[in-house]
Amino acid sequence: MNQKSSTTKLQNLFASTCCSCACFCTTMFLRVSKVISILLFMAFSFLLEAAAQQPKANLDQARDGGSGGGTPIPENPISWVNGNLGASNSHYREAYSVPYRAVLENLPNDTISLIISYDIKHSSRNAIDFLTYYKRNEPHLGWTPPHVQEDVFPTSGVAGTLTAGVGFPIPAPTINAAYLPPTALPQPSSSFAALPAGERLMSIWNGTILSMAYVSQGDLTAAQSIATIRVTFLPNLNSTTVILAWGGHIGSRHDWGYDALGVPRSAGGISGSPYHMRLESWGLNNTGVQDGTLPNLGNTDRSLSAAAVFVPPPTCDDVTITGPTPVCPGSINIYNASVSAAACANTSTTYSWAFSVNNTGATFVGSTTGSSVSINAGTACGFDSVCVTITCTEGTVTCCYRIDVVDVTAPVFTFCPPGSNLGCNPQGVPAAGQPTATDNCAGPIVLTDSLGLVVVDGCNRTQTRYYKATDGCGNSSTCTQVFTWIV
Repeated sequence: MNQKSSTTKLQNLFASTCCSCACFCTTMFLRVSKVISILLFMAFSFLLEAAAQQPKANLDQARDGGSGGGTPIPENPISWVNGNLGASNSHYREAYSVPYRAVLENLPNDTISLIISYDIKHSSRNAIDFLTYYKRNEPHLGWTPPHVQEDVFPTSGVAGTLTAGVGFPIPAPTINAAYLPPTALPQPSSSFAALPAGERLMSIWNGTILSMAYVSQGDLTAAQSIATIRVTFLPNLNSTTVILAWGGHIGSRHDWGYDALGVPRSAGGISGSPYHMRLESWGLNNTGVQDGTLPNLGNTDRSLSAAAVFVPPPTCDDVTITGPTPVCPGSINIYNASVSAAACANTSTTYSWAFSVNNTGATFVGSTTGSSVSINAGTACGFDSVCVTITCTEGTVTCCYRIDVVDVTAPVFTFCPPGSNLGCNPQGVPAAGQPTATDNCAGPIVLTDSLGLVVVDGCNRTQTRYYKATDGCGNSSTCTQVFTWIV
């Protein structure tokens, strides 16, 4: 073998060896890369699944249709949204309740406390007074065009099996305001107490509310103030999703009145978004303190613009009806109605009068579509109820006024036919005369007469005729005509 041949063989062997090594290295690299990819995918999938299973909370509020500059376009049923409520998508009135729901998912089967907070004062005006049932926007009147209250379905769009909703009593507020000039009643406790029991409930699906209590009721004398309330509940066994639903009562000038300058103490007339509701904190405890047992809630603040809150329709507290009562039967009297300028600010207010009770035969004299009306009380005694329906831009209200038709004074005889001595053995007493009588109230007086028995006293005889005058209310008086004779 020569030197050239030997070199060629070594080169070929080296090349063969290097090629085998490179193939092995490449194969091993591909196998390791595949294993690492699988491990990374599994780890990423695990992290995603773990994140997806973390407990979470979402707060929604209800859009019920844009006001369109005062003309609502109802959205029925309402839509649950995370976004804020404004005039372009919602229309509410003071004293209505904004529906809210909290959808709580991936929950452990353990006691959970959730703290809800809301603004009770904003810019020195009363905002959300207290919590209520989630659907309470009646009477749904005064809207143009007229429409019924929008339906509210708290379970809408929530996947999975859900039990029927169960209500739990919301605690009454006990901190009241002391305003000058004073409000008619202590608020907000009076307004809350006036609600039917069914409108003072928080509802839960797939769980049981164990307790509700105020953490803080805020400061009603402050310009800005927040109230917080704790809800402690237990999810149903094998239920990882729980829904809570409630309403936020929009402070009303009918409750809070007006300040010394005539400005309403409610927040409906100010600019911006004074109505705020939020989920504050939660935990697997009885306090609701964010102690790390549940993830942080993040920003759950939901707001309602004052531009979407309309002045409440007038109530009978805003209406004054004047006129005489009691009145005499048959008398004609004038009654007047007025509504406060704060409740009906426009000049196109209309009036319509009608009887809701008419026991006396009363009738209207002339027009029934003005702010005043003339009424003939009729001829019978009793009571009537006259009602006026007032309509203005802010809404419609019907208020009634009781009219007692009364006469307690008996008629007075102005002439009573005189009696006489008929002598000896007359053929009978003369026929009845023509008495006259007057009454303090106008109307017919019914005159009747009757003869008494003949009284015998030896040869003397006496007989009395009784005249009776009766007015329309049954009051009566009598006078007598006495005849005497002998036999």
